Amino acid sequence: MIAFRINGEELDMDPLTSVQVEYFSSLFQFDRIPSIYTLPATLAWSKKNRRLLGFPGHLSVRSYRKEPYDCQLYLDNLWRVGKLYVLSADAKGISVNFQSDVGDISARLKQDNLRELDLGTDEQVSEVREIYPASNYALFPLHNPGFLKEGASYLAYLNYYDGEFKTGYLRVPFPYLVHVLRRVLAHYGYRITGPWIEAEETRRLVIYNTQSLAEGDQVQHSLHVPEMKVADFLKAIRAAFGLGFNFNTTKKELEIVRLRDVLSSGTYVDWRKRNLKVTKWEAKARQGFMLELSPDEGDELPPADSQQLQVGAGQDPISLGLGSLPVAQELLRWLMPQASQEGDTGKFSLRLLSYRGLQPDTGDVPYPQALPVLLPDLYEQSHRHWLDFLLETETVEAEIELSLTDLRTLRQDRKVLVHDGQSTVMALWEKISVQVSPLRGVQVAKVTLLKTRY
Repeated sequence: MIAFRINGEELDMDPLTSVQVEYFSSLFQFDRIPSIYTLPATLAWSKKNRRLLGFPGHLSVRSYRKEPYDCQLYLDNLWRVGKLYVLSADAKGISVNFQSDVGDISARLKQDNLRELDLGTDEQVSEVREIYPASNYALFPLHNPGFLKEGASYLAYLNYYDGEFKTGYLRVPFPYLVHVLRRVLAHYGYRITGPWIEAEETRRLVIYNTQSLAEGDQVQHSLHVPEMKVADFLKAIRAAFGLGFNFNTTKKELEIVRLRDVLSSGTYVDWRKRNLKVTKWEAKARQGFMLELSPDEGDELPPADSQQLQVGAGQDPISLGLGSLPVAQELLRWLMPQASQEGDTGKFSLRLLSYRGLQPDTGDVPYPQALPVLLPDLYEQSHRHWLDFLLETETVEAEIELSLTDLRTLRQDRKVLVHDGQSTVMALWEKISVQVSPLRGVQVAKVTLLKTRY
């Protein structure tokens, strides 16, 4: 029924031992990445368990390892891959708990810096770049008079273009966001899938940076991204674009879903025969949201557009974790991103622009253009439908008899259809808590549901 395996061997477990499994959906918290974990469970004090777990509590062990064990969790078949943490040991047995989904790499995501990863290297070129995946970085003019503390005024124009990118001007590459995302996840052994990552507008997004290139330098992408933790980088992208992350630890795959697609999807799991009993109901409790961009404190030029957008009463702040740059008409003919920030210091925060390729200037002469990522557009395209749902939904807490197959096939982005004997409701689940034991099997689960319209 339920089993833990380390190094291909199954840990001994008393048939009467119950393991409480908790599964949290990250769709309702922008600062959370999905996770499943078990509350502390006690394993048998057997020779096999002591050997596999490094003899916890044995006096001959001078310093017990603090790192968790790579572990597989089985519900008959392989269910999750993650980490097993040894908590304590006494005469009753060895206390452990298990973490999966992003739990298998969560510590590394929090510790690793984005600049420390291998994000790839490209040749420096002077031609206009195509959008990702034809190119891994973009070049376009940007006005930044603060880049050099002292220097000729014409050097304020980065990537100066006149039919080609001219030598003698500062050259600054802007890595494509999708390229960086794919390289980041590949570092941890994951590949990325989903319609958002393939969309053209996503593939046009570039990361602003202030690190210039000398003539002949290669573009080492890790030098052109912000100094920030990988976990913060992923959370910012998730929050800004209204996304959900589905980590599949067995396939080593991250599926990125759009929250608006979760709501509009007609796909659901039928739980109407699962004997649901409602234990608590709550009317909508949210009074509104305040979407907030994050300006770069090192840029002396203030943002041209509002950094906040209020939805409803605006009581719950949602920090999007990134910002953008304003644009203005420059050289009497170009619409160009603007900054006033010292360059080549490595000090800049996460800001995105949308690269539009060659566009006509006021004289109908083509030039490579980048435009800001605007908060009203982010709200309309990525947040409006989801936040409207959160303002309208009702919360239902219930007990339900889920099967082993139900647990093995849980998806946070899949609606469930439930029936309590009188009414049928479509909902998304927020939390599921269930006890599983080798002898008793799957016991009655506690579930928190948020009702959807359809």
